[in-house]
Amino acid sequence: MTETESNLQAARKMLRLATGVALATVAPTTGFPLATLATMATDFDGGPILLLSALSIHSRSLSADGRCSLLLASSGKGDPLAHPRLTLVGTARLCTDAPTRNRLRARFLAHNPKAARYADFGDFAFWQIELVSGHFNGGCARAGDYLGRALLAPEVPGLADAEAALLAAIDRARADTLAARAGAAGTGWRAIALDASGLTLAAGEKRARLEFPQVMQSPAEIAAALQDVA
Repeated sequence: MTETESNLQAARKMLRLATGVALATVAPTTGFPLATLATMATDFDGGPILLLSALSIHSRSLSADGRCSLLLASSGKGDPLAHPRLTLVGTARLCTDAPTRNRLRARFLAHNPKAARYADFGDFAFWQIELVSGHFNGGCARAGDYLGRALLAPEVPGLADAEAALLAAIDRARADTLAARAGAAGTGWRAIALDASGLTLAAGEKRARLEFPQVMQSPAEIAAALQDVA
């Protein structure tokens, strides 16, 4: 794997594992950038999903101008700039379609279960981010710029309907085993999301990502790949 491929894979992984993000919008009253914190998840293709209150300043900003930027950053000991981060640029779009909202809600709450306390309040709504570009900085002279579509995964026909059953089967039999294959320690892992490129798992606040050896084309291929790994 080349350094470019390695950086792109790391950027995609950061995107899939993120639950908290710094969100920068264009303030409608001043035209200046306005940065706030938000929670996020990803759709099946990897596109960011945000749950925002209409009362918040960033929601009002996006309603006036959908252009935004998201910063995903990892943390650890030592110099903060030595750890990977991913900056995304895109356009936010408010979800108004009921079936789409239900899908986004399920994906979002799988990543952020505590959001169930307020996700159905009347002033909260889901926003999808159409990615334009991304800049990955892995620290130590590792960096790369990508078009938004390079960070996304292709759609898997039928996965939206099959995902719940596949995740339940993983949880019944081998979530801890698959987490170990992903390099995660400990027990109590549960499968929270599937896509064409891999499986995302959670144990409390911890997250792990198991990448498939190749892009999957169907739910049956995903089930077979998970069986092979386990």
